[in-house]
Amino acid sequence: MDALATLLQDKEEQFKGHQPDSKRTDRAVAAAPPDSDLPSLPVAGLSDLFADDMPAAPPQQEAIRRGLYALKDQIDALLRLLDGGSPAPSRAPDYHETAAAGGERVIEGVFNGEKMVGPDGQEYHVPPNYASKSKLVEGDIMKLTITSSGSFIYKQIGPAARARVIGILEQNPDTRRWFAAVGSRRYKVLTASVSFYQGKSGDQIVLLVPENGASDWGAVENIIGN
Repeated sequence: MDALATLLQDKEEQFKGHQPDSKRTDRAVAAAPPDSDLPSLPVAGLSDLFADDMPAAPPQQEAIRRGLYALKDQIDALLRLLDGGSPAPSRAPDYHETAAAGGERVIEGVFNGEKMVGPDGQEYHVPPNYASKSKLVEGDIMKLTITSSGSFIYKQIGPAARARVIGILEQNPDTRRWFAAVGSRRYKVLTASVSFYQGKSGDQIVLLVPENGASDWGAVENIIGN
Protein backbone atom coordinates (compact mmCIF):
# COMPACT_ATOMS: atom_id res chain seq x y z
CA MET A 1 0.00 0.00 0.00
CA ASP A 2 2.88 2.36 0.80
CA ALA A 3 4.37 1.64 -2.61
CA LEU A 4 1.03 2.42 -4.32
CA ALA A 5 0.69 5.72 -2.43
CA THR A 6 4.22 6.69 -3.41
CA LEU A 7 3.48 5.93 -7.10
CA LEU A 8 0.31 8.04 -7.07
CA GLN A 9 2.15 10.93 -5.46
CA ASP A 10 4.87 10.79 -8.14
CA LYS A 11 2.26 10.88 -10.96
CA GLU A 12 0.54 13.86 -9.35
CA GLU A 13 3.80 15.79 -9.17
CA GLN A 14 4.56 14.90 -12.82
CA PHE A 15 1.12 16.12 -13.94
CA LYS A 16 1.54 19.44 -12.13
CA GLY A 17 4.82 19.95 -13.93
CA HIS A 18 3.09 19.84 -17.35
CA GLN A 19 0.34 22.39 -16.57
CA PRO A 20 0.39 25.35 -19.00
CA ASP A 21 1.66 28.67 -17.77
CA SER A 22 -1.46 30.83 -17.43
CA LYS A 23 0.64 33.99 -17.40
CA ARG A 24 2.34 32.98 -20.64
CA THR A 25 -1.06 32.33 -22.28
CA ASP A 26 -2.43 35.68 -21.11
CA ARG A 27 0.61 37.46 -22.57
CA ALA A 28 0.11 35.74 -25.95
CA VAL A 29 -3.53 36.82 -26.09
CA ALA A 30 -2.69 40.36 -25.14
CA ALA A 31 -0.05 40.52 -27.87
CA ALA A 32 -2.57 39.76 -30.64
CA PRO A 33 -3.48 42.92 -32.57
CA PRO A 34 -7.11 44.08 -32.61
CA ASP A 35 -9.21 43.64 -35.77
CA SER A 36 -8.82 47.30 -36.64
CA ASP A 37 -5.03 46.89 -36.83
CA LEU A 38 -5.18 43.95 -39.26
CA PRO A 39 -4.23 44.81 -42.86
CA SER A 40 -7.19 44.95 -45.30
CA LEU A 41 -7.04 42.92 -48.51
CA PRO A 42 -8.46 44.33 -51.77
CA VAL A 43 -11.69 42.75 -53.05
CA ALA A 44 -12.17 42.49 -56.81
CA GLY A 45 -15.55 43.59 -58.15
CA LEU A 46 -17.21 42.96 -61.50
CA SER A 47 -15.84 46.22 -62.83
CA ASP A 48 -12.32 44.98 -62.06
CA LEU A 49 -12.90 41.62 -63.77
CA PHE A 50 -14.48 43.09 -66.89
CA ALA A 51 -12.75 46.40 -67.39
CA ASP A 52 -13.87 48.61 -70.26
CA ASP A 53 -10.31 48.82 -71.55
CA MET A 54 -9.92 45.02 -71.69
CA PRO A 55 -10.90 43.98 -75.26
CA ALA A 56 -11.82 40.37 -76.00
CA ALA A 57 -9.59 38.34 -78.25
CA PRO A 58 -10.59 38.54 -81.95
CA PRO A 59 -11.70 34.85 -82.14
CA GLN A 60 -13.84 35.34 -79.04
CA GLN A 61 -15.39 38.50 -80.46
CA GLU A 62 -16.22 36.70 -83.69
CA ALA A 63 -17.85 33.78 -81.87
CA ILE A 64 -19.98 36.17 -79.79
CA ARG A 65 -20.96 38.15 -82.89
CA ARG A 66 -22.05 35.04 -84.81
CA GLY A 67 -24.06 33.80 -81.83
CA LEU A 68 -25.86 37.14 -81.49
CA TYR A 69 -26.67 37.26 -85.21
CA ALA A 70 -28.11 33.73 -85.08
CA LEU A 71 -30.21 34.66 -82.02
CA LYS A 72 -31.45 37.81 -83.77
CA ASP A 73 -32.55 35.81 -86.82
CA GLN A 74 -34.54 33.40 -84.65
CA ILE A 75 -36.19 36.26 -82.74
CA ASP A 76 -37.13 37.93 -86.05
CA ALA A 77 -38.70 34.67 -87.24
CA LEU A 78 -40.79 34.41 -84.05
CA LEU A 79 -41.93 38.02 -84.42
CA ARG A 80 -43.01 37.38 -88.00
CA LEU A 81 -44.94 34.33 -86.82
CA LEU A 82 -46.73 36.37 -84.12
CA ASP A 83 -47.61 39.02 -86.71
CA GLY A 84 -49.32 36.38 -88.84
CA GLY A 85 -46.62 36.11 -91.45
CA SER A 86 -44.30 33.34 -92.49
CA PRO A 87 -41.51 32.56 -90.02
CA ALA A 88 -39.20 31.85 -92.95
CA PRO A 89 -38.40 34.85 -95.16
CA SER A 90 -37.78 34.28 -98.85
CA ARG A 91 -34.27 35.60 -98.31
CA ALA A 92 -32.05 36.23 -95.34
CA PRO A 93 -33.13 39.41 -93.53
CA ASP A 94 -29.53 40.22 -92.66
CA TYR A 95 -26.50 39.25 -94.69
CA HIS A 96 -23.33 38.66 -92.75
CA GLU A 97 -19.97 37.91 -94.22
CA THR A 98 -17.07 38.05 -91.81
CA ALA A 99 -13.46 37.04 -91.76
CA ALA A 100 -12.91 34.38 -89.12
CA ALA A 101 -9.66 33.25 -87.58
CA GLY A 102 -7.16 31.69 -89.97
CA GLY A 103 -8.48 33.49 -93.05
CA GLU A 104 -11.89 31.76 -93.03
CA ARG A 105 -15.03 33.39 -94.46
CA VAL A 106 -18.42 33.07 -92.79
CA ILE A 107 -21.54 33.68 -94.90
CA GLU A 108 -25.20 33.40 -93.94
CA GLY A 109 -28.08 32.73 -96.31
CA VAL A 110 -31.39 30.92 -96.85
CA PHE A 111 -31.91 27.37 -98.06
CA ASN A 112 -34.18 27.29 -101.13
CA GLY A 113 -34.71 23.55 -101.12
CA GLU A 114 -31.58 22.76 -103.09
CA LYS A 115 -29.00 25.52 -102.52
CA MET A 116 -28.15 28.28 -100.07
CA VAL A 117 -28.96 31.75 -101.41
CA GLY A 118 -27.44 34.94 -100.04
CA PRO A 119 -29.28 38.28 -100.13
CA ASP A 120 -26.98 39.31 -102.96
CA GLY A 121 -28.50 36.52 -105.05
CA GLN A 122 -25.41 34.35 -105.12
CA GLU A 123 -26.12 30.64 -104.80
CA TYR A 124 -23.96 28.16 -102.91
CA HIS A 125 -24.15 24.45 -103.65
CA VAL A 126 -25.33 22.40 -100.66
CA PRO A 127 -24.32 18.71 -100.81
CA PRO A 128 -27.54 16.72 -101.44
CA ASN A 129 -26.54 14.04 -98.94
CA TYR A 130 -26.12 16.67 -96.20
CA ALA A 131 -29.44 18.35 -97.06
CA SER A 132 -31.17 14.97 -97.11
CA LYS A 133 -29.77 13.68 -93.82
CA SER A 134 -30.35 17.03 -92.09
CA LYS A 135 -33.91 17.23 -93.50
CA LEU A 136 -33.39 20.85 -94.49
CA VAL A 137 -36.60 22.71 -95.30
CA GLU A 138 -37.01 25.57 -97.72
CA GLY A 139 -36.58 28.77 -95.70
CA ASP A 140 -34.05 27.45 -93.17
CA ILE A 141 -31.36 29.96 -92.24
CA MET A 142 -27.90 28.54 -92.82
CA LYS A 143 -24.29 29.48 -92.18
CA LEU A 144 -21.52 28.65 -94.59
CA THR A 145 -17.90 28.64 -93.47
CA ILE A 146 -15.32 28.66 -96.25
CA THR A 147 -12.01 27.52 -94.78
CA SER A 148 -8.59 28.74 -95.83
CA SER A 149 -8.13 25.43 -97.67
CA GLY A 150 -11.30 25.96 -99.72
CA SER A 151 -13.59 23.55 -97.87
CA PHE A 152 -17.28 24.44 -97.52
CA ILE A 153 -18.85 23.71 -94.12
CA TYR A 154 -22.59 24.23 -93.74
CA LYS A 155 -24.62 24.53 -90.56
CA GLN A 156 -28.32 25.15 -89.95
CA ILE A 157 -28.66 28.08 -87.53
CA GLY A 158 -32.32 29.13 -87.92
CA PRO A 159 -34.78 26.33 -88.73
CA ALA A 160 -38.10 27.34 -90.23
CA ALA A 161 -41.33 26.22 -88.58
CA ARG A 162 -42.31 22.85 -90.05
CA ALA A 163 -45.47 20.96 -90.96
CA ARG A 164 -45.75 17.26 -91.82
CA VAL A 165 -47.74 16.18 -94.88
CA ILE A 166 -48.28 12.82 -96.59
CA GLY A 167 -48.36 12.29 -100.33
CA ILE A 168 -47.51 9.93 -103.17
CA LEU A 169 -44.02 9.67 -104.66
CA GLU A 170 -43.90 10.18 -108.42
CA GLN A 171 -41.20 10.58 -111.06
CA ASN A 172 -41.19 12.70 -114.20
CA PRO A 173 -40.47 10.28 -117.07
CA ASP A 174 -38.71 12.94 -119.12
CA THR A 175 -36.49 14.68 -116.54
CA ARG A 176 -36.26 11.72 -114.14
CA ARG A 177 -36.80 14.19 -111.32
CA TRP A 178 -38.76 13.07 -108.26
CA PHE A 179 -41.66 14.91 -106.66
CA ALA A 180 -44.40 14.26 -104.11
CA ALA A 181 -48.05 14.73 -104.98
CA VAL A 182 -49.96 16.06 -101.97
CA GLY A 183 -53.54 16.73 -103.00
CA SER A 184 -53.40 19.22 -105.84
CA ARG A 185 -49.84 20.29 -105.02
CA ARG A 186 -46.52 18.88 -106.10
CA TYR A 187 -43.35 19.26 -104.07
CA LYS A 188 -39.90 18.67 -105.49
CA VAL A 189 -37.77 16.26 -103.48
CA LEU A 190 -34.05 15.52 -103.56
CA THR A 191 -33.00 12.46 -105.52
CA ALA A 192 -30.53 11.66 -102.74
CA SER A 193 -33.43 11.33 -100.27
CA VAL A 194 -35.38 9.01 -102.56
CA SER A 195 -32.28 6.88 -103.13
CA PHE A 196 -31.60 6.69 -99.39
CA TYR A 197 -35.09 5.35 -98.67
CA GLN A 198 -35.08 3.25 -101.87
CA GLY A 199 -38.31 4.87 -102.97
CA LYS A 200 -40.18 4.13 -106.16
CA SER A 201 -43.15 5.59 -107.96
CA GLY A 202 -46.41 5.02 -106.13
CA ASP A 203 -44.84 4.79 -102.66
CA GLN A 204 -46.33 6.79 -99.82
CA ILE A 205 -44.03 9.63 -98.79
CA VAL A 206 -43.91 11.72 -95.61
CA LEU A 207 -42.68 15.27 -96.14
CA LEU A 208 -41.59 18.19 -93.98
CA VAL A 209 -42.61 21.54 -95.49
CA PRO A 210 -42.68 25.13 -94.18
CA GLU A 211 -45.61 25.60 -91.82
CA ASN A 212 -46.53 28.93 -93.38
CA GLY A 213 -46.02 30.18 -96.90
CA ALA A 214 -45.78 28.43 -100.23
CA SER A 215 -42.80 26.26 -101.04
CA ASP A 216 -41.62 24.31 -104.06
CA TRP A 217 -39.57 21.76 -102.14
CA GLY A 218 -40.22 19.28 -99.36
CA ALA A 219 -37.78 17.42 -97.11
CA VAL A 220 -38.29 13.66 -97.13
CA GLU A 221 -38.88 12.35 -93.62
CA ASN A 222 -39.78 8.82 -94.63
CA ILE A 223 -40.96 6.69 -97.55
CA ILE A 224 -43.35 3.80 -97.05
CA GLY A 225 -43.13 1.12 -99.72
CA ASN A 226 -46.30 0.41 -101.62
